[in-house]
Amino acid sequence: MIPHPTPNPDPNPGPSPNPDPNPKPNRNPNPNPNPNLISGVDLYPAHQRSEVDATNAWVYEQINNGVYRCGFATKQAAYERAERDVHAGLTRVDELLSTRRFLCGETLSEADVRLLPTGARFDGCYAAFFRCGRRQIRSDYPHLARWLCEMLELTGPLFDLDDARRSYYTNLFPLNPGGIVPAGPTPADLGFPDAPVAQIDASAFSYYDDRGEP
Repeated sequence: MIPHPTPNPDPNPGPSPNPDPNPKPNRNPNPNPNPNLISGVDLYPAHQRSEVDATNAWVYEQINNGVYRCGFATKQAAYERAERDVHAGLTRVDELLSTRRFLCGETLSEADVRLLPTGARFDGCYAAFFRCGRRQIRSDYPHLARWLCEMLELTGPLFDLDDARRSYYTNLFPLNPGGIVPAGPTPADLGFPDAPVAQIDASAFSYYDDRGEP
């Protein structure tokens, strides 16, 4: 399961609720490749690194952190800037995905992995709770919706949307003092795949060679 992020409970956290403005991922090669594959999956292939880095930067600022800037804004102008950023970012993602399978090309990269948790929770949690649901993935961003379903098929049941929604609505007292948790939307409402295991598709990935080198 992907743990949902623990939001900052401070009702006035400043412009960036995430304390790390540029989180650095662990990019070590996979030491134990899937035995069904010739070599390990490479999410940061050499030929895509500059694009992955650039994509990570704007996706983080506009979308990953943007939803939190919406939710924790204490001034109208700050909220409106953040809300515009979120939908500018989602629009940019949707346009990219209209011509390619994944964010940085035809194989899944680190950029896709970093967008997935926010994308998967957007309609079910952030749109309503963080007040950024002017447009939603399932109805307004068709290429992003296609990508999201494919990512959830490839990764399998990594997280529990209902548990994430319960956590946000019960733990963030300043944003929801009554503690009432909405009934949905559920994964079924959102049309998420319900396969009990990840669906292996070798064509979706780049791979390290047998020496663990890209």
